[in-house]
Order: sequence, then structure tokens, then C-alpha cells
Amino acid sequence: MQKNPSGKELTVGKVNESFHYHFQKGCFQIVILKMDCGCGEGNHSSLRLMEDKIIQAFRHSMEDLCFDYEYYVDDTITYYVLNYPEENKKIVRKHFKWILDDLLIQKSVFGAIKITIGAGRAEEEIGRLKASFLSAQYAIAERLMIGTGRLIEGITAADAREISGRILSDLNKSMGTALEILDKEGVLSSLQSFEAALKGSLKIRGYDAYRLCLEACNIYLTLIRVNRYDIGNPEELSDNFCFHAGRCSSIGEILEYLAIQIEKSLDKISEDKRLKDTKPIRMAKQYIQEHYSRQITLEEVSSFAGFSPSYFSTLFKKESGINFQEYLSEVRMKKAKDLLKETNLTIAGICEQVGYSDLKYFTKNFKRIAGIKPNEYRKLYS
Repeated sequence: MQKNPSGKELTVGKVNESFHYHFQKGCFQIVILKMDCGCGEGNHSSLRLMEDKIIQAFRHSMEDLCFDYEYYVDDTITYYVLNYPEENKKIVRKHFKWILDDLLIQKSVFGAIKITIGAGRAEEEIGRLKASFLSAQYAIAERLMIGTGRLIEGITAADAREISGRILSDLNKSMGTALEILDKEGVLSSLQSFEAALKGSLKIRGYDAYRLCLEACNIYLTLIRVNRYDIGNPEELSDNFCFHAGRCSSIGEILEYLAIQIEKSLDKISEDKRLKDTKPIRMAKQYIQEHYSRQITLEEVSSFAGFSPSYFSTLFKKESGINFQEYLSEVRMKKAKDLLKETNLTIAGICEQVGYSDLKYFTKNFKRIAGIKPNEYRKLYS
């Protein structure tokens, strides 16, 4: 089907010759078995065991009913192409249910893995396999809306273009407004409204809903780019989301995972912005720590940080919890304590080394912060 998407030129003879199959005239049908394990990372071994069980169950159930059948495994999806006599159509359908029941009985062994079967239409011509494949895809995707653990069939595509466009437009508008001001709650709320719109529309099938969820992720990444936010590697976020979305069993689960990834990326943006905004304060503190021994002023340090004295003073207090003069005193007193403990310098000499010209003021300030006078501190700790 990949080499011949239309399927019009497919014949039983050509297929058998090309792929060494043993198809015969009769019914041709695509069936999809889907394993959903959620977004956990520890399900690989269980998936492979369940995959083996699926293959065994199909072999046991279909071997005597089909002229031939072929299968292909792609991660959590097993695709089957069945070819069987027309008169076996009803019994084949019954066997789908028996296979599902058999697999569901073993559910406790495989933990959180959920199983669904999506059956495409049975076609009388091999050239119609593409149509059977599409109907199987629609069927298996419908589990996202109606639930897993069942045989789903007879799902047809609905014209959801208009409602889909409106839902995406609303998401783009609400998410864009929130993202522009880094309103995390607003962004997550827009996703909740998006989910409600998907579930509330009678025209949205599972196939459409899944596609729209992927598009929601693209909208978020586009808005990130428009606002020039840095989230590291946006392609990695997209790839991770697509991979895990394919393992989810419901639209709610898909969007919950997307919300978690969006929240993480927004937290990173906010933290980076906070660090960027506080960088001048960090630079100012470093400047103070390097020049505390001389007479430095608020005007000097604010000029170094690139702000006006009044704005710098407000910003410094907001980020540090204390004002500029209090921080400068703390730095000087910490150094004075070190000198009192580690050197034989006089109190007057230490006073001068840490940036004070008035010994009386230094002594008073030291006692206010340390609780005792400098000479008492030296006796206690030297």
C-alpha cells in the first residue's frame, strides 16, 4: 500500500508474486491491534510480552479461517492483513471478539497496558485494501473518544474541517494572549478549554481529535518562537509529545501529558527570565564584595549595574530582602569577623580595611550586627 497508495493496480497475482504471499479471491481486511501503556517509561518489557501474546492469539484463532494473513508490528501497533473466504466473514468477526476477550483476561499480568481492536471494512477486491486500512485507522483512533478494551468498527470520517478550524483558532488566540505575558495558568486553562471543545463536538471523531492534539503542540511551539522565548530544543519537545501521545488511551491523557510538558517549559522560561532580570543585582553584589574596603556609594554601584539610584534601590530590596546599605554592612562585618579571628590587626586597622573611616561608628555597627564589641568577639573566637 505504501508503494501503491491508490491500490487500483493491485491484483492478487501481483501481490503474491512480489511478496510471496498466498492470497486468494475472497475477502481482504485490515485489522489493527493497539496497546496503550500511557506515558510511563517502564513498560517496554510488558509491551513486548503482550505483543507476543497478540501474535500467538491471532495465529491460533485465524490460521484455519484464512487463506493467508500477514502482520507488521510498529511499536504499540500490530497491523494485520487478512484474506479469507466470503463465507467466513461472520466467524472471523466473532474471532476478533474472542481474541480480545482472551487478551483482556490476561490484563492483570501486563499491568497498565490497555488493548483495543480496530477492524477495517472487509473488501472483496484486493485493490480496496487502502479503503479497509483507512477505516481500520478511523476505528482504532475512536478509542480515544469512547474508551479501550473493545472491538471498534464501522467508524466513518466526518467533515470536521469547519469545527476543527474554529477550535484551533480559539486555542491559538487564548494561548497566544496568555503566553505573551507568561501567564502559565492562562496557557493551561486554554488547553482545558480546547479539550472541552474536542469532547463537546459531535463531529469530532477520534482520528480528528488526535490530529488536533498534535496541532495544539505545534501551535504552542509556534507561539514560543513568535515570542522569542528559549525552551532549549523545541524539536525534542515535539518528538517526545508525538511519541507519548501515540501510547495514550484517551484525549484527556494526551492533553494531560502535553500540559505537563508545557508547564515544564514555561517554568524554564520564567526561571531564565528571573535570572536575567536579577543578573544586574548579582553583578552589583559581586562589585560590593570586591570593593567593600573603600567608600562606595549607592550611586556608584547603581551606575555600574546600569540603573538609576532610585530604581536600583527598589530592585535591590525586592531581590535581596534588605537594602543596599544593609547588604554593604553585612559584607563588611563578615570580613571584619574573619580578620578578627585570623589576624593580629588592631581594631582600628580592621576598621579601615573593611571600609570604615570612623572607629566609633564601626564599633557601634559591629555590636549591632554581632551582638558584642569587636575586641570581645576576638577574645571569644580567636
